[in-house]
Amino acid sequence: MKIYFLIILFLFSSCNQTELFFDLENLKWENRIVIIFSDNDEFIQNQLDDLTNYSDEIVDRDLVILFSDNKEFILSFDGLKSKEMINKVSYEKIYRRFFNNRNSRTLLLGKDGQIKIDTNKFIDSNKIFKEIDQMPMRKEEMKSK
Repeated sequence: MKIYFLIILFLFSSCNQTELFFDLENLKWENRIVIIFSDNDEFIQNQLDDLTNYSDEIVDRDLVILFSDNKEFILSFDGLKSKEMINKVSYEKIYRRFFNNRNSRTLLLGKDGQIKIDTNKFIDSNKIFKEIDQMPMRKEEMKSK
């Protein structure tokens, strides 16, 4: 299933090299998602700096990272080693769903699409991983590895 998603993702990205159409629903049951949004660049950078230290853990937990950067959303599937810009329509859909009229927010969405962490403060990456590791699907993943 993941390979099909990656092929579709590649096709979308090859159609337009600068922006990617993106829908959170496409990741449901396949990936967990961390979304970071703020009007404060320092808030975003601090959260990203912390996450960057854990790229292997991010990949191991099937985490996709989305973050705002100058009114655009950036997407990473590989622990922030590479980044893709998503298009304005995708950005606005996510913005309206999660961030309308808020200054800062970091979210963790489970594979079921539900919000597992919702904070307007910096959150240590280890707390994110601990929350994920307590999820039933993650426990099954760890058993099968």
